[in-house]
Amino acid sequence: MRSIDIIKTASGNLWRNKGRTFLTIIAVFIGSFTIALASAVNIGVNDYIDRQLSVFGDQSVMYFTAKQENAQTTKGPKKYDKNTEKLGNNKYTYTYKSLTNEDIKKIEGIEGVDSVRATKEVQAEYIEGVNKDQYETKVENLNKDSGIKKDFKLGEDVKDKNDIAIPQDYVSVLGFKNDQDAIGKTVKLHFINKHNNQEKDYEMKIVAILNKNLLQDGLTLITGDFKNEVYNFQTKDQPKNLKNKYMSASVSIKKDYRAEEKIKSIKEQADKLGYKALTIKDQIESIKNVVNAITGALIVFGAIALLAASFGIINTLYMSVRERTKEIGLMKAMGLSNRKIFSLFSIEAILIGFWSSVIGILIAMGVGNLINGFANNTFLKELDGFNLTKFTLLSNVIIMAIVMFISFLAGALPSRKASKKDPIEALRYE
Repeated sequence: MRSIDIIKTASGNLWRNKGRTFLTIIAVFIGSFTIALASAVNIGVNDYIDRQLSVFGDQSVMYFTAKQENAQTTKGPKKYDKNTEKLGNNKYTYTYKSLTNEDIKKIEGIEGVDSVRATKEVQAEYIEGVNKDQYETKVENLNKDSGIKKDFKLGEDVKDKNDIAIPQDYVSVLGFKNDQDAIGKTVKLHFINKHNNQEKDYEMKIVAILNKNLLQDGLTLITGDFKNEVYNFQTKDQPKNLKNKYMSASVSIKKDYRAEEKIKSIKEQADKLGYKALTIKDQIESIKNVVNAITGALIVFGAIALLAASFGIINTLYMSVRERTKEIGLMKAMGLSNRKIFSLFSIEAILIGFWSSVIGILIAMGVGNLINGFANNTFLKELDGFNLTKFTLLSNVIIMAIVMFISFLAGALPSRKASKKDPIEALRYE
């Protein structure tokens, strides 16, 4: 009997008892469906995070700070409150450990470091729109050495000193009808020198709208020339003990040191010297770990359901072997080998896994599309391009292969029992 004939015969035998086979497939389907949907959520969320990270480039740049706890996070545009105490450029230097020129030289001496650029920090008090509403914002210039790509939704890069690019979610709160309406209009940036209490306003022309990015929340882009001007204004009359102190340093890594293993070596050297060295990838790894943990738990539940369903496969095939004992004896009497008998029943088990996984994946894809539609119109409305579930050919094939392999293992014992039957005893079986 040829292999194709064995597959055809196994397929036909599988549906002799349609009710029993259907119930077994449903049991395996539940596990397949759960695993497929959980895997799609994992892929969808991680894909969005990876695309968000793409604006930060590769591991050619690292960011060094003195070891300290100074992280602050915000979400979306936040209205400016003059009574709120801010940890801006200058207040950090009073309260937190900064980098000095001596630190910069030490970092330059680390093996693998190509160049070091001390980061000049400037702190805008607020940005004011045409509606006179004031919002907190972070201002920065992203030069080519920063390792960060500029992700514009509309407009062109900042070039002139008074050019500015604002985040997409700041368009409406600053009083503009839409992105196009904001281009060419002016907003006001307000700065304070905390050393002499002088204040200064700058009229800025909007030349671009930035795509919303979770890792650049509230960031507005300015030119390097404008940043230097503001820096000089905010550091005027600065006490001597605060001069030449920096919150962080942007470190360019040599091309031969950008592999994961060598990046780890640079971090270890930095740690021994008392610095914290991070790539952008490091800073969001915790987010991906949380996502992987949640989806991993769902996949475990699916695997448990699949394991329970495998006993249904064993039962189905044992019943099939018992019902077809005489048939097995006849096939052996006609010269069918033990190996082919084993293959016949094993393929029946594999086919149960195949149909269960196909149905599970197809229904999971349908449910996934419904979830994406609902999420994109509700709680993910503000996150452009975020599909909560994403199915890939590779992940679907892997899931099918795993389910079919588990089905094969479940069917191995009944298949072996069938192959070991004595043909004479089998023919006598009533």
